[in-house]
Amino acid sequence: MTSYAVIGAGYGDEGKGVVTDFLTSQLISMGKNPIVARCNGGGQAGHTVQSPEGLRHVFKHHGSGSLLGAPTYLSADFIVNLFGFRKENEELKALWVTPKVAVSPDSMVTLPIDEMINQAKEVARGDKKHGSCGWGIGETVQRSLAPPYTIRVKDLASLTLGKLLDIKETYLPLRLAEQELEPTEAMSNNGYDIAFLKDARYFLENVEIVPDEKLLEHADCVVFEGAQGLGLDQDGGHFPYVTRSSTGLNNIDALAKKAGIQNVQIVYVTRCYATRDGAGPLEWEGIDVGVSVEDPTNITNEWQDSLRVAPLDLNLLARRVQNDAAGRPFR
Repeated sequence: MTSYAVIGAGYGDEGKGVVTDFLTSQLISMGKNPIVARCNGGGQAGHTVQSPEGLRHVFKHHGSGSLLGAPTYLSADFIVNLFGFRKENEELKALWVTPKVAVSPDSMVTLPIDEMINQAKEVARGDKKHGSCGWGIGETVQRSLAPPYTIRVKDLASLTLGKLLDIKETYLPLRLAEQELEPTEAMSNNGYDIAFLKDARYFLENVEIVPDEKLLEHADCVVFEGAQGLGLDQDGGHFPYVTRSSTGLNNIDALAKKAGIQNVQIVYVTRCYATRDGAGPLEWEGIDVGVSVEDPTNITNEWQDSLRVAPLDLNLLARRVQNDAAGRPFR
């Protein structure tokens, strides 16, 4: 059975949620049981879907097929934000959607201090921001490179307040010194860590832990829902205006092989114009795109400012897609 990979061809905000929802609906109409797999990034990705009846949701931790009843899988390459998951899970329940989520035991988990360091760094950059969304994605990856401080989904059941405070007391000063940052008042507030443990308990009560290799035990085909876009890839984007994630085919290909999935059709997504949410190069910016762009999902915020638009560079788009499909980072 054909599975699909939905990949953003630009800098994110291309419409991956809408395409994922459409492909999921097509598979369901064919009598299939698809699962939507999120295999890069984390809760900073906002994929908007609106049903014909007007039901609208911005998906962050749940697959964009959820309004159709399709389950979600968060792979080992997805970064979990426990507060973000809880908030979204309750939002979906309020819409009369029953979320069904499975998660890899090896998924990294963002701690409160990761978000705080991330936000402090971006504020300190002033007019030289990197375009971070403030969710602590890069900081989570950085902390996870040091084994004593790594927290993954498989660690949540035995996690204690003492362990969290130990990480705060030992890792946090080292990381702040590396970044030449001063501690903020919020960093010393242990209430965030207590709330984190409550969110961890909620998370474990509302997901099923499933290794990547057993992805198809929950479905007969997969829609791999990529996050961000090729222009933000950690290896192929314009450093430092990138995300700490592989945004193209690499993670999807690896997950498909683990799960024994051989037939994956790749769908690269773009708008008819280019967008960028946050700092970084945007080719042909300043030239009128010929349309009025109003995007209620990308609201101006302290970290990323406003959504930017420009005409679409078709040659650049083609080179990015060709390189990704061939397994090469764009340069």
